[in-house]
Amino acid sequence: IIRIAVRSPAMVVFSLVSAFTINPRLALIFLCAVPILGFGIGLIMFKAHPIFKRMFTRYDRLNQVVQENLRGIRVVKAFVREEEETEKFNQVSSDIKNDSISAEKIISYNMPLMQMTVYGCTLLLCWLGAQAIINYNLFGVGIEMGTGELTALLNYTMQILMSLMGLSMIFLNIIMSRASAERVCEVLDEVASIQSPENAVSQIENGDIEFRDVDFAYYEGKN
Repeated sequence: IIRIAVRSPAMVVFSLVSAFTINPRLALIFLCAVPILGFGIGLIMFKAHPIFKRMFTRYDRLNQVVQENLRGIRVVKAFVREEEETEKFNQVSSDIKNDSISAEKIISYNMPLMQMTVYGCTLLLCWLGAQAIINYNLFGVGIEMGTGELTALLNYTMQILMSLMGLSMIFLNIIMSRASAERVCEVLDEVASIQSPENAVSQIENGDIEFRDVDFAYYEGKN
């Protein structure tokens, strides 16, 4: 945020201003590319965020499985439950792997989208700029341009490309960071399932304990 998220937008703005200073009509090509990039990045974030959120939740399940195995390793060995516990661990790991692959596949569309849009702008600039240099009355609109101005526009296009690539990396980090932050908030806001009653006993006269109608169950399954 301190470096790339500040420098990249500034480079994009300055490059656009310079491009419009050189040739306002041809620089409109960049404005046409902005909605395409915005829609593409928004779609990527919309598709990838739920997967990252689900993946981080499954990390908690993975940690729980490992913790249970480490704490109950003597019990696992005593009841010969190694294969079942290994299968449980492999299942959770496989779920995390599949979610990670799915999310990365969606995110991988980011770079082709950036390059296709910016290089498309470059091709249009080359074609229209060359026509403007050769023929002043391009499409019935007076667009006058020199070779040096076209070269400058192409250089600004590359500046915009590099800045947009930096911004795209920031957006990808935001996707993962948002899912992580939401998961952290869920853990901090988690309410304990065991709550003390309003009139809880705070002092015990003796240490006698009597059990009546007591049962026990793992999670919310069978007693």
